[in-house]
Amino acid sequence: MKTSVLYLFALCVATTAGSTPTPTTTSTPTTPTALEFELFAATPAPTTPKPQVAAPMAPKPLAPAPTPAPTPTPKPMSLLLVGAQTDGSKASSPGITVYDASKSPLQQLFSVSSTLTGNMPTYMALTQDKNYLYVTNEVTAGQIVSFAIDRSGASPTLKRLGAMATNSQGPVHIAVTSNQRFALVASYTVGSITVLAIDPATKVANRIVSQVVFPGAARVVPGRQDSSHAHCVTLSPDNNYAFVTDLGNDKIMQFKFNPTTGALTANSPAFVTVSPGALPRHMAFHPNNQQLYLVTERSNQVLRFSYASTSGLLTLAKAVKTTQVAGVLTGAIRITADGRYVLVTNRYGGSTPGDSIAVFDADLKPIGDYVLKAWAGARDFALGANNTVIVGEENTNTFETFLLQANGQLVPTKVVQPSLFKPQVLLPLS
Repeated sequence: MKTSVLYLFALCVATTAGSTPTPTTTSTPTTPTALEFELFAATPAPTTPKPQVAAPMAPKPLAPAPTPAPTPTPKPMSLLLVGAQTDGSKASSPGITVYDASKSPLQQLFSVSSTLTGNMPTYMALTQDKNYLYVTNEVTAGQIVSFAIDRSGASPTLKRLGAMATNSQGPVHIAVTSNQRFALVASYTVGSITVLAIDPATKVANRIVSQVVFPGAARVVPGRQDSSHAHCVTLSPDNNYAFVTDLGNDKIMQFKFNPTTGALTANSPAFVTVSPGALPRHMAFHPNNQQLYLVTERSNQVLRFSYASTSGLLTLAKAVKTTQVAGVLTGAIRITADGRYVLVTNRYGGSTPGDSIAVFDADLKPIGDYVLKAWAGARDFALGANNTVIVGEENTNTFETFLLQANGQLVPTKVVQPSLFKPQVLLPLS
């Protein structure tokens, strides 16, 4: 192939260099020689370049869709029952008001008229399963009103079941046995404890099983100790013993109690005493079931007693002051479910307002004393859900709320709460 190409190139050069042009003549076409065929065959025909096709670009990944904001889980409803002094100037006024305490401020759900609750529903107690409610009427012709908690709707309602006279004046406090067979009632005007049987079919407290009237009077504080005044009744954790504060005699009465028959018998000794004129008011058992705490209304003390479950007897272990303000009346006492903190309210005061809520640890070491509205009258309070402390103030007809911190300190929420005429007792339902 290389020799053929060189020969053709030399031939072309020899023909053109220094030659005279020859006139053009028409000639007969000749057949290509073998050399020409070889040359043509060796020279490739020009090709048209194929268009370059760009490789397809990989698709860009789609940006991830934004994560939707989580739908807030609604707080479970936390119900609070509040019993009030009914307004005697009105034929009917709110006796029990029910709030959703998970709302801030408290959201009123409904109220039960005094025509159903009875007049002056100043204390109440729930059965252990929280399906039935028993309410005192703190009037001369005292009675206990029974309610069922109806949970068939969106929120519970109260259904009146019946009422029973206590044959005592001024029933002021009530406790219900864990077996739901008996209600024990402390009456203030004429100091006594009454045991009412609860009908197992109707759940109405409808029969007096036993009653003990306390004699005597300490007569240290005029107008408060001219006779016996039972102010609180508390059952031991196993329900085998009952304790009653007698404000008029400066005593805690100690009873053996039969939770099967409802029988009461005096323990031995029949009482423990507190300092003269102290005015023992309310009590609460510690969750460890080994200690009972008492607040005294006039001496402004919280006392811790050791409790012997085998004998049902109390022994004083420690006492501390709840306030340094003169003229204060101590109100209610509550212990947190974990047993770490003891809270006590102080009401009114002499020339200086002394309304406050004091916090102690379980050994009664003071943690803080938190000022409430002046002259508010913090008669009772409740430990609500989410570490909320709700204080009912009978003199200002409203509530104050705090958050209980892990270290026992209280932080005021500063939320303006709804008005209610003279709240007396606060009882969480859920």
